[in-house]
Amino acid sequence: MANLKVGLHDALRSIRQAKDTAPIQIQQIPLADNIFFTKDQLKVGSILKYYGRHAPNTVWEVISIRFYVLHNGQLRSHKVKSPQTLADQVEIKCRNDGTCMECSFQYLSYSAIWRLEQ
Repeated sequence: MANLKVGLHDALRSIRQAKDTAPIQIQQIPLADNIFFTKDQLKVGSILKYYGRHAPNTVWEVISIRFYVLHNGQLRSHKVKSPQTLADQVEIKCRNDGTCMECSFQYLSYSAIWRLEQ
């Protein structure tokens, strides 16, 4: 038996030449991840739960979100309803003791100690 070597180009030729195959339809599935949440999921008034070691199981509310832009050499902030970039600053207030804190959206979304409550 002869040792037959087939290259990738030869192997894919039959697929490329087939004209009766239907194009693949890809559907996007909406995901609602409460741990690694997206910018669309967070808005002013959203409730977050903290699972860190400093004050575990405390409930926090989003008070304001600020979007920063550089305009004529000056840094200006605009209040928005939901984050525009990962660097947007989110002000949150603890419902348990009234403590206020400002964090970047990137920290809130990518660290798994903050969870979005529904």
